[in-house]
Amino acid sequence: FPPPIATYLIDQYASNDSLVIDPMSGSGSTAVECLLKGVTCKSFDVNPMMLMLTRVKTTHLSIEVINKHFTKIKKNYVPVAFSKHQEEFVGLRDPYHFFLKDTLNSLLGIRTQILKIEDIKIQEFFMICFLSIIRRVSRATTQQGRTFLDVETAEANPFPFFEKKVENFKFSVSEIPKNNRKIIIEERNLIDSNLVVENKNSADLIILHPPYFNAYKYSSITSLETFWMGINHANI
Repeated sequence: FPPPIATYLIDQYASNDSLVIDPMSGSGSTAVECLLKGVTCKSFDVNPMMLMLTRVKTTHLSIEVINKHFTKIKKNYVPVAFSKHQEEFVGLRDPYHFFLKDTLNSLLGIRTQILKIEDIKIQEFFMICFLSIIRRVSRATTQQGRTFLDVETAEANPFPFFEKKVENFKFSVSEIPKNNRKIIIEERNLIDSNLVVENKNSADLIILHPPYFNAYKYSSITSLETFWMGINHANI
């Protein structure tokens, strides 16, 4: 969903006192634009990864804090044998179909270090950086939403990709306004009738951008990523 479209709609139909609702928030474009304009926004989705992404994209973190934690991650990172932890993950029938053995071990090593971070805001920042490289280092094509195989793109060592993502993304979150109290992010289903009742007549603008209508299942887009979150995408 292009941010300029969200910006145009907010400018046309909302003010600083308005409430904007995005019932299918996806990657959070509307929430980000509302934050930049100081407009209250309720952002809903059913995909835990997308909700985390929206939280990270609307949460200020300093470069110094990110560098401090990344230095620790890099120092302590070692690949971890995925075969000994495979039962902790759900959603893929055969992880080795989509990942090289070395890739699985390396990814688990990165994930292990991220989960040691106690501050949830910082942990989620690194987790999003981690999840954003999953498709790139896997044996799946990066050119389509569906998870078709493209074995030649697989990378045995994902850490350099993770490091590059952290280096690029840290500048974006450092520029986010520190006050994000007007951004409410919740896991909610649009077909839940209570969602409509609770917000009836309260919003000046509802931005509805349905995900890939009739193209493919929304949950399948992030099946590899939610696998590494310990979530079965079929439940989304």
